[in-house]
Amino acid sequence: MIWLTWRQHRRQALFTLLGLAVLAAFVVPTGRSMRHAFDRLGLADCVTTAGPGCESGLDTFSGTYGPLVLVSVLLLVVPLLIGLFWGAPLIAARSNTAPTG
Repeated sequence: MIWLTWRQHRRQALFTLLGLAVLAAFVVPTGRSMRHAFDRLGLADCVTTAGPGCESGLDTFSGTYGPLVLVSVLLLVVPLLIGLFWGAPLIAARSNTAPTG
């Protein structure tokens, strides 16, 4: 049964792995860049206590990385859409082929 499932869904698994690789190729360098900018601007000290220079550093950081908020929202919504349009038909197809009485 596992072999049959693999044969039926190997293309979806390949595209899923490809999509995750593309996502990782975007997220990892961006995260490293954000961490470097966070450290360079001295914002780690601003997390615990607000000090001089925190506002300008925060403005610089949010000006540079503010548009990525939309990407973070997409990372929350895309798995939902994948589940709706890929997982639901898969489960519906299984329930239609279930043996009756």
